[in-house]
Amino acid sequence: MPAWAAGLLMRYASAARATAARRLAGPVTLDVPPLDLGQEDHATNAPAAVAATDELLDVVADVVSVEALAAYARLCMEPEPMPGVGTARVVRRLDGLLADLGPGAPTADVQRRARGSLSSLYLDRSDEEQRAGLGEARAEDYGQK
Repeated sequence: MPAWAAGLLMRYASAARATAARRLAGPVTLDVPPLDLGQEDHATNAPAAVAATDELLDVVADVVSVEALAAYARLCMEPEPMPGVGTARVVRRLDGLLADLGPGAPTADVQRRARGSLSSLYLDRSDEEQRAGLGEARAEDYGQK
């Protein structure tokens, strides 16, 4: 199996992670009942809220990396893909990552490496690039020189 096909295999696991995201998105501060003659307690669930947010961010990173891999797999099926500017950046990043892993790499390794690689993708861009405009296509974004 080509390494790019891993994204297609991970979509079911990603759907399960999305279910976890819905659970984690619920409020955690509503479970402290009034404790003294109908008065609100001053107890806070801030630590629980922070822990849930941290876990939710972890889930989102997993889901986004699988979505990127699935989109990459779909683009690999196109005879002449024409990704947009942002997608082209993701494609270039995944091209290198999947070439390093090679065909037959375990899907868990592909997802883990993609997640780590993609998490910094937009953080690596300079302020100057961001001010230049996110929507402007450049030849390099389409693999052209």
